[in-house]
Amino acid sequence: MQVILITIGKNQFTDSQIRSLEHIVQQHYRTHISNASTRVLWNQVPKGDFYKDYQQKQPSIISVGCEVGFDHEKRVRMFENCSEDWLAITGQHPDVLVIAILEQPIFEAFLKWNSHQLTGLGKLKFYIHILSNLAFNKTRKEYFAFDSSF
Repeated sequence: MQVILITIGKNQFTDSQIRSLEHIVQQHYRTHISNASTRVLWNQVPKGDFYKDYQQKQPSIISVGCEVGFDHEKRVRMFENCSEDWLAITGQHPDVLVIAILEQPIFEAFLKWNSHQLTGLGKLKFYIHILSNLAFNKTRKEYFAFDSSF
């Protein structure tokens, strides 16, 4: 199963918007990148923890993996189509949307990078925090989300 990691500000979007955004991102992934099944994880960063150009911002970052040597034209179509639908749902300015389509080995290294910075006990606490957040939000809000502050 392919993971799609989406980072947004906590309470930046309504639950309904998040479910719509999840649907369109998965749809565009299937159309432009792969028919593989996907799981979207929402990283909800507390307000005030995002900065751009020394100002607080609320960007959205969509990170997905693709095959090594992925076609450039398909990549561009994914960027264009996904951006258009995302911005229509959120009303965000295009300057605060980032879509990263990373070749699978790089994407996997990106997902694992944080765990290398923690001690054994730190990893255990981190994973318990993440898993409990994911389970709670899936049950309550119908999407997998976690609060990145812990």
